[in-house]
Amino acid sequence: MPKLATPLTETQIAELKPRPKRYKIGDGHGLYILVEPTGIKRWQMVYKRQGMETSLRLPHHNPRSRRGDLCSLIQTQFGR
Repeated sequence: MPKLATPLTETQIAELKPRPKRYKIGDGHGLYILVEPTGIKRWQMVYKRQGMETSLRLPHHNPRSRRGDLCSLIQTQFGR
């Protein structure tokens, strides 16, 4: 059975530290926080389109942005 990701809190996101290589932490339903070696944090959405896995990187993480707002933005952009 797949492991379900629980949504990240703002505190958990703020505590993510840069590593020598880029890494991502799952937030559930294909949404991730991507942490760059420079310390920049970005939202990344992974989805399937025409049978191929594709990812969409959003601008820098903004603490005022909410997961639901990002998902609705993506849904309106791709008609899902």
